[in-house]
Amino acid sequence: MEVIIMNGNQITAKTSSSLKWSTITEIMAKLITPIVSIILTKLIAEEFFGIVSSILMLITLMEVFSAYGFCNAVIQKKFKDEAAMKKAQNVAFTVNACLSIILFIILLIASEPLTVLMVNDVKYQLAFIVLATQIVIFGFKSVPEAVLKRLFQFKRLFIIRIITALSSLLIAVPLAFVLPNELKFWAIVISAVAPELLKMMLLFTISKLKIRFEFSKLVFKELLGFSMFNLLGGIIVWAISWVDFFFVSFSFDAASAGEYRQPIIQLVQIFSLVEAAVLPVALSALARLKNNKEELARVFYRFQQIT
Repeated sequence: MEVIIMNGNQITAKTSSSLKWSTITEIMAKLITPIVSIILTKLIAEEFFGIVSSILMLITLMEVFSAYGFCNAVIQKKFKDEAAMKKAQNVAFTVNACLSIILFIILLIASEPLTVLMVNDVKYQLAFIVLATQIVIFGFKSVPEAVLKRLFQFKRLFIIRIITALSSLLIAVPLAFVLPNELKFWAIVISAVAPELLKMMLLFTISKLKIRFEFSKLVFKELLGFSMFNLLGGIIVWAISWVDFFFVSFSFDAASAGEYRQPIIQLVQIFSLVEAAVLPVALSALARLKNNKEELARVFYRFQQIT
């Protein structure tokens, strides 16, 4: 896929189309995901949901550090030309991929004590390691996804999101039915990792992005300066999402933690529909129009009316 520098009018036109596809994506994904959650809740003990959530609490924090805010830099930063933009995307991809591998290795080495710390039972160490692979997957897929958002390729993201949402349904539910009770736990683990792995592969195949490993100290410093506040923002968002569960998981048993977490996840998915549909398009559009005050104001007020 060719990377194109767009002018203000092109960005405004792309925004309308992208908002439509983003909204359709979120509505369909939000319909599929609760169905999977409801079915799994009926088939699998609440204790297992609590255990997986406790592990994911740490994994998602590591994902924040593996991205290091570079994804938002790829979406929002203004580049002087197409060559500079491609180079920045390659550097961001290289740094994210390498950082995610390093973090995964650290978690792999410390998996036994961390498993005991998070779920108080070493028998879930293998599940911890499998869930930790999401950090590497996230490190490889985050920049390609950010590039598609920058280019307003939300139709392609729609296709990828729907396929991965359906894969979760097709993987988790059959596993929950066929596995014996003591192994049903793995239906949750596999349904968390497999769709993300599929999404990573689809991002490279459907998008046809020509991203490669490349490093430049100068570009890295520029991205680093742009990304510091994004990293801080990511940590704050993580804390808002997980701080309550942190106290619940360390104060009660896994079954109580799972019983607490599942309804919250379903409610957040429903109430975040508008935000999830509008925010990615708004960030891409407003960041690109910051030097065009007239178009910026017009697009901004339009997003205000929508939300």
